Amino acid sequence: QEKTGNEFVLRCKANAAVPLPGDGAGMLGKTLDAMAAPGLYDPVDGAFFRYTTRDDWQVPHYEKLLDDNARLLRLYARAGGHRGNVEGSVTWLLRHLWTGAAFKGSMDADEGFYNEDFAPGPGGFGRASGHPAVDPSVYAGWNALAATAMLRASAMLGRPGLAGVARITMDSVRTLVAPGGFVSRLSGGQAGLLDEQAHVAEGAIAVGAWTGNDAWLDLAACVVSWADEHLRLPVGYRDATGGGVGLLRHARRPLHGNAALGEAAWRLWALTGEARWQQVAEHALSGALAEADRYGFMGAPAAALAERLARRPVVAKVNDDELRGALWNAPDPDLVVRRVTTGTPPGTALACSLTACARPSTDVAEVLRHVAQLRG
Repeated sequence: QEKTGNEFVLRCKANAAVPLPGDGAGMLGKTLDAMAAPGLYDPVDGAFFRYTTRDDWQVPHYEKLLDDNARLLRLYARAGGHRGNVEGSVTWLLRHLWTGAAFKGSMDADEGFYNEDFAPGPGGFGRASGHPAVDPSVYAGWNALAATAMLRASAMLGRPGLAGVARITMDSVRTLVAPGGFVSRLSGGQAGLLDEQAHVAEGAIAVGAWTGNDAWLDLAACVVSWADEHLRLPVGYRDATGGGVGLLRHARRPLHGNAALGEAAWRLWALTGEARWQQVAEHALSGALAEADRYGFMGAPAAALAERLARRPVVAKVNDDELRGALWNAPDPDLVVRRVTTGTPPGTALACSLTACARPSTDVAEVLRHVAQLRG
């Protein structure tokens, strides 16, 4: 729930067109506070454990996964507040999973390490023994999620170096993408998985929008096109091309993979204005909605994609680094922010829909008003 439902509640809270029922905003704050407290969150080394073994959230399963922490870092950075948890998660990711070029996959669940007494050290009190083992595997999709999370953290914390980490990470991910857009999960591993295609496209779009480098958008377009060509079902998209091990031999239509591919295609539509990406997003939505009844609250990404497609996409074209960071921090869940160096006066941001643009502005609040007007 922390990776899907709470993101949906966050977008509803930020979107006045979809008011939260009852005390939805309070529910979100209470949930984020509880997850950020000792239990799910490691107060000594930082970052989130995979899950807890009891419903009071006090006894964690101590494994820490890259994808969980990337998604939660993005969630907390978007939600605002909890700065200490955001900083702690960033520190843990860079200290324990970062290779200098990409992120490793996970840290082992070593109960003995987490249950030992603290001992004094150069940096204060900490655990005496070495840290648990780390899986060195570099997964393409998980690293792409980490790249988008680092961009969010960079904007929230005002740390430009984290955006550099995101770009370096995606440089490594790009080596796992074949010229035709076929993504390998890791070097020599299973390739052509729907989740992997979607997350790599999302990471490339995020870095392309942040840097203003269209080569990243071209990469994302290539990755989404491959998925559309090779994973398309009559309704939605399948999880893999077939021929793999276990369930990968059979066509399945995962809700979350369809929603993720749909979001990537929607962002490409917003950034390029090309109608083919709208069509891919709508086809992915049909697959996500076809599965939604089986997922309950965990089907929230399908609802989020449906809401995105019901509104006009608007892009804020920004010719100023400070404004760019402020707009990335804006509460609007569907605002696409793109760095530009031409077409927008220096020091300003220009909100544009697919058919019209507002006037340039130096004020974040005014830009957001322009966005609302362009959406109609």
